[in-house]
Amino acid sequence: MKSFTQYLFSVTAFVATTLSLFCQSNTLDKSIMIGGFQTTVFYSNEFNLLGVSSAKDSIQNLVIKSSQGLLQNVDSGIVNGFLSLTNLKNGEVTISVFSKVDTGLHLLNYKTFSVITKPLSADERKVMQLKLKPIFSLEDYTSGKVPINVAKKATKFTINKPYKLKSLLAYIGSSKGFSDPIAVTLNSELFDENFIRIWKRIGIGTLINLEIIEIVDNKGNTYRLKPQGFVITE
Repeated sequence: MKSFTQYLFSVTAFVATTLSLFCQSNTLDKSIMIGGFQTTVFYSNEFNLLGVSSAKDSIQNLVIKSSQGLLQNVDSGIVNGFLSLTNLKNGEVTISVFSKVDTGLHLLNYKTFSVITKPLSADERKVMQLKLKPIFSLEDYTSGKVPINVAKKATKFTINKPYKLKSLLAYIGSSKGFSDPIAVTLNSELFDENFIRIWKRIGIGTLINLEIIEIVDNKGNTYRLKPQGFVITE
């Protein structure tokens, strides 16, 4: 049984912690927005994209940290920025945004996300059973960061034989060059006229999400690949 002194110490510690959290929550800068791209959770088996925006300061003047995984800058605009988050473990991850002060770092805002393993869909399980796995890529990049000089040269997506691209739906957009993501379809590996017209507008920070990728083998069997995402970088 706890002594009165131990009990009093525990209560005092609890009150101090509660007051600290209350004071911290009331001093957070709500103009700093932190969010996942098209998701409210992050995946331990996927490339994750994180967005940070500020109504007051340039992202270049802020320090962004993650409680776990590998956090890398993708693009920093005047009022927002994109970062990639990989190598996560299931559980939780906290993203914290700091400003630089003379004494070190001052916490502006933070947000905690759940981290889970993304389950395979029926289509993905069907693909996993293939002896020869399809490899769909953009200039040898299967997902993640693609340098701008490489992306600008691209005229097609590629996939290993005996597979061919049947169709895909792409969402292309970012804070630069696009006011909103543009949805565009493609019915072969080669970029068609409409796709090329939109592709010419990509720049550093452009996000490319391929939501529906359907391929066929040499026997006419159709398979749907899992969505893939690319970020154009320097």
